[in-house]
Amino acid sequence: MTPFTEDYLVWHHFGKRSTEENKDLVASYRKSLETAFNPFNLGLFVESFSKRTEINMRRPVAGETPTMPSLKCQVLLVAGDYSPHLEDVLLTNSHLDPKCSSLMEVADCGGTPLEEQPAKMAGAFRLFLQGLGYGK
Repeated sequence: MTPFTEDYLVWHHFGKRSTEENKDLVASYRKSLETAFNPFNLGLFVESFSKRTEINMRRPVAGETPTMPSLKCQVLLVAGDYSPHLEDVLLTNSHLDPKCSSLMEVADCGGTPLEEQPAKMAGAFRLFLQGLGYGK
């Protein structure tokens, strides 16, 4: 794997600021890149990610016949406030019905909220599931 590919994958997962602040997590991820991933398959993944198209959906407008589909299930979108993909998450949220979607921007976090802020994520999942009628 080339150094550029490795740096791109680290940026993709952590973002710039999070990379600088979570050196141990980044080092662990870089170490796993050496052994855990097949470079050919990883190359195919990166290529497919870069060529993906936008999901064709639109926020429904009251009293208007929908011209594009929107998700009908409950959705919890989560992004770190330093994530390189925060704008994409905000754009996706703008296309969803506000009655069916929730957005959580995790403070002091890059692209991996589950690993960087597990307690906040557990609380968010618990509240999301309680809102669906599960648990106490």
